[in-house]
Amino acid sequence: MAGWSPDGKALVFSSLSTGEGVWVVARDSAGGWGTPVQRRSGGSLPSWSPDGRWIAFVGTISGGSLGLLPMPSGDERTLVDVAGLGGVAVGRSIWGGDGTLYHSLRHSDGVGSFWSVRPEGGPPRLLARFEPILHGSFRGSFAVGAGRFFFPTDDRQSDIWVMEVVR
Repeated sequence: MAGWSPDGKALVFSSLSTGEGVWVVARDSAGGWGTPVQRRSGGSLPSWSPDGRWIAFVGTISGGSLGLLPMPSGDERTLVDVAGLGGVAVGRSIWGGDGTLYHSLRHSDGVGSFWSVRPEGGPPRLLARFEPILHGSFRGSFAVGAGRFFFPTDDRQSDIWVMEVVR
């Protein structure tokens, strides 16, 4: 997954081929690409904040935390500990236009939920919770815009099929 910086001069991406990592590559003054810089050795699904000050990332491939990297440099910090919210993995994170970070979470009991948190910290806020028996949701795709939250849900239905075995 890759994403442009708000000013269009750099890309952030994760590399699974080298065992996870968050990388940034910037254009030089002539418009050519510089050498990619690894900002974090582990992590995936990075996304740039609207003001370009932060990169959000999922802490490990298993999604144990949601972290922030200050740009262009500085020490990372954990924004959300997934276990503290009763979850097992963070899905994708999306920045809202006001700087709020929205993320999906999967729980060990199959429940999916959506949360919001401010980059300056504070407790995450539960937005929606989907019981798996009804319409579970842990798809990584969702969007935020125009004061709304857009996402798919699972419609788990089943049919009983009968098959005759031919000998």
